[in-house]
Amino acid sequence: MNQLEGAMYYFIKHFPQTLGRTALIKAIYLLDCEWYKSFGKTYTGLRYMRDQNGPFDTSFYEAKDSLIASSLITEEQYYYSAGYGFNFKLSKLIDDNELGLDLLAMSMAKEIVGKLSNKDLKTFLDCAYSTPPMQEVLDEENAKEGLLLGRELDMSRLNKPLKPLFDLDEIKVASRSLDMEERGSDEDYNKAVIEEMNELSIYKERVEKVWELTGEK
Repeated sequence: MNQLEGAMYYFIKHFPQTLGRTALIKAIYLLDCEWYKSFGKTYTGLRYMRDQNGPFDTSFYEAKDSLIASSLITEEQYYYSAGYGFNFKLSKLIDDNELGLDLLAMSMAKEIVGKLSNKDLKTFLDCAYSTPPMQEVLDEENAKEGLLLGRELDMSRLNKPLKPLFDLDEIKVASRSLDMEERGSDEDYNKAVIEEMNELSIYKERVEKVWELTGEK
């Protein structure tokens, strides 16, 4: 079971409501967004395109077919007034520790389940559409007045791991040329520091979760 299959199985198992294709891929996408913020790449390896219902990668089909072929899940077709859809159900119960999921990825997935438990499909879509990669596409679509189907989402629009822009020597050189009369107010400085601390806090929280999951201090 690869990372994508493990994440799919985890969501099907832990969401209290039945998931269809659209809701499941959106949960996977949200997990990949969270992972990208910390590591600069998607957890599942998916490359998302603008589909009719938002972010999508056709590799999703291969992963769900593999889970079905392994008799781990089933996919049931249903009909409604506007057409038909599909729902997933477990056919074999597997312990979370056997899914091969990274502990931090599992923690992120658990947060997503907590946020979207018993929510309708619109809420899943709203969450996906509110992400920076999707917002960028939507803004361009609004300007062009048309859907950009097939457009690859730029995941770099998400926050990447923080890296120093300058080394210590470069900072010292720059500080000698600063005009202190042109600097911002103490209020502006404090505001900037608080914003940086808020951005860093997410990494601290995730490290603490890993410690908690592994029993380390």
